[in-house]
Amino acid sequence: MAEVYAPPAPLKTPLRIFAMDGLAAGHGMHRHKEAWLVSLIGRKVWWAAPPSAEPAESNSEGRPVFPYKAMDREEGGWPCAWLLDEARAPPGTRRCVQQSGEMVVLPSGWWHMTCSLDELNLAVGGQEA
Repeated sequence: MAEVYAPPAPLKTPLRIFAMDGLAAGHGMHRHKEAWLVSLIGRKVWWAAPPSAEPAESNSEGRPVFPYKAMDREEGGWPCAWLLDEARAPPGTRRCVQQSGEMVVLPSGWWHMTCSLDELNLAVGGQEA
């Protein structure tokens, strides 16, 4: 990927991201270090929440568990469920729709999940390692 794509200097990050997915695909609630993603084709809805003051619990895989609400398997495994019932989103969760050509920047530690809104979604980005 480095041969065909180089991010602008202020956005250089150790981990480069290429994302491609289709309608109603997404990633469940998770967090990591600072990241950015530019949509090249398609729209994506994002839900984001700030880090909590309390330490996160871990699941059986050792990954942090979203502390703001106990999510059922459908909510955590298929984030597009929140599009069907916005009341499922925890209070304080922010929602936005990323259009083609727009960049989303997430500070380190922010919880987030996504759902693709179009048949084809392509994006590039980066994340601190």
